[in-house]
Amino acid sequence: MCEVYTLDESTHWRPAATRPHACQPLRVNGRQGAVLCNGNLHFLHKHGLDLLTVFNINAETFSTMVLPPELGSYSSDFMLTELDGCLCVYHTKPRDHPKFAEPYHIWLLRDYEAGKWEKLRCIDWGSMEESESKPLKSSWIAPLDMHYEYDDSARKKKRKIMFGTGACKVFVVDPDTGVPEVLFSPEKTIIGDCGSWDSVFPAIGLFEERLASAGRSSEEIIFSSPSAQALAEVLTYLPARTVGRLNQVCRGWRAMIKADCFVSAHLHHANHDRLPHIMFTDGLPYGFKALEDVIGTSDTPPVIDEGSRVVCSKPCYGLNAGSFGKYDFVCNPLTKYYRAIPPEDHGENVTCSSTSFLYNDTKTRHLDYSGADGAFAGRVGLGYAPNIGMHVLVRLVYKEKNRATTRDYKLECKIQLVERHDWVEIDPPPRPVADVPPVYSSGMLYWMVDPEFGRPRSSAYCELVMLDLNTLQFHVLQGPPCDRYGGGRVSICELQGELCVTCSRRSTNTIQIWAIDRIGMWSTRHCIELASFFPEYSSEETTPLAINPKDGRILLSTGRSLGYYDDEAVELETVYRLGSSMQGKKFVPVLVMDSLVRPCDAML
Repeated sequence: MCEVYTLDESTHWRPAATRPHACQPLRVNGRQGAVLCNGNLHFLHKHGLDLLTVFNINAETFSTMVLPPELGSYSSDFMLTELDGCLCVYHTKPRDHPKFAEPYHIWLLRDYEAGKWEKLRCIDWGSMEESESKPLKSSWIAPLDMHYEYDDSARKKKRKIMFGTGACKVFVVDPDTGVPEVLFSPEKTIIGDCGSWDSVFPAIGLFEERLASAGRSSEEIIFSSPSAQALAEVLTYLPARTVGRLNQVCRGWRAMIKADCFVSAHLHHANHDRLPHIMFTDGLPYGFKALEDVIGTSDTPPVIDEGSRVVCSKPCYGLNAGSFGKYDFVCNPLTKYYRAIPPEDHGENVTCSSTSFLYNDTKTRHLDYSGADGAFAGRVGLGYAPNIGMHVLVRLVYKEKNRATTRDYKLECKIQLVERHDWVEIDPPPRPVADVPPVYSSGMLYWMVDPEFGRPRSSAYCELVMLDLNTLQFHVLQGPPCDRYGGGRVSICELQGELCVTCSRRSTNTIQIWAIDRIGMWSTRHCIELASFFPEYSSEETTPLAINPKDGRILLSTGRSLGYYDDEAVELETVYRLGSSMQGKKFVPVLVMDSLVRPCDAML
């Protein structure tokens, strides 16, 4: 089949007016694409047939064209280009081919309608000394341009053909003499000597400087009509799952729903002043189940053993990041699309999917993730860099730890844009990071400092490290005086957009929630009193997750019970609890935005 995309007109690919002929596969790859000449696109056949497939871009019709008969001896060792306004065929024998030393020819289609080819003998390798020909012989030699120079002695213009090689060298040839003249060589520039480097793929080419526009962007075309704008406005208020089903209506709707500006508008409207969805996970990035699917039913949420741990972040501009065992992932739990993030030592690319987890850890089973390599809760953080408008993953790995004697440690930090797949190392944080999940708030990622490593801390105040995602610089931030409250569990969280530190007090079964204001001052925002709800809720096992924007109640989780706490009335309403048959198990609640944001480019 054949599809076409018209610049400044189309918002998606569409079928061509006619179908291509039933023939051999076309040769379209990294070395050879279609060549435009005389209003037609020309395709070579994969297995070296003596025909070209020709596609007329105006009529969208297909035809064939006969290649020069002499090419039969070259099998599939030839390619196409455009030269001097004509279709050009040239052979591409590798330099170790036994017939490479034959004269180098090209063929120009001078009469397009009659199909008449002109054969030019360009390079006569046999007439050259070995020292002259060896530097120019390459696994890829291709004509780049034809120009004319005036010959005073002959009083006429003589044509010269410019060639490029896989070693990034450029030379010109007079077809009458067949002797090359080198114009450019990397070793004569700041690039320096490239040694024996040589590529079988196109390594050098020409470009034209122009101010011509490629036309409107796809988004400008999609939303150019008032009806499209009205439709988009309506769709932004629908749930993500509903909108996801509507993208199957037609290609126009699908293009609209996948447009970045629509995804951003939907994220804003669908989550404004609303509590994120509550879902459960067992660590598989596609195995999320909504709270409403288990309340009042005999169904149970995904659970894990009480001794296990799954870490999943709060939603950050429509995406969540998680860790379980040896792997990390970034996902949209609502649409079930995810991208697995293999360990640093894993060299394979991991495919995005919505149906099965495709990460293969056979290459990393030898790694010890409980020791120096450190599978700790703070190893992966997900944030959003406002200055570039992109999600950022931050991975921290302990390379060394000496808790017993020297308190020394070695911490490594790398970042990755979610839209891309390469990690970049940056300076690590100036303090050791604790075994506590990181938190994102207002362009910053925060980690708790581990007081058991590095220099001893004498203050009663806890410490945090902060990464500014705009500048990629770490800073140390003094926290509230948590040690004054009984030495219980200290953690960080984000509530209503604010960075908060939670301090549990075992003796009174309370949780103090501190928040920081714009000038860096900490103050107590909430005090959760759990004595009346013990033993179902205890300060050591309870985690604040979110605040309901409508009534101000705090969502709490113990891993077995989930409830809303009213700190004014000191009341706690449990909305879900595991049954007695699930002893030794716990659930992992995850807050999820109603989002169409994609964690990867390739959506299956």
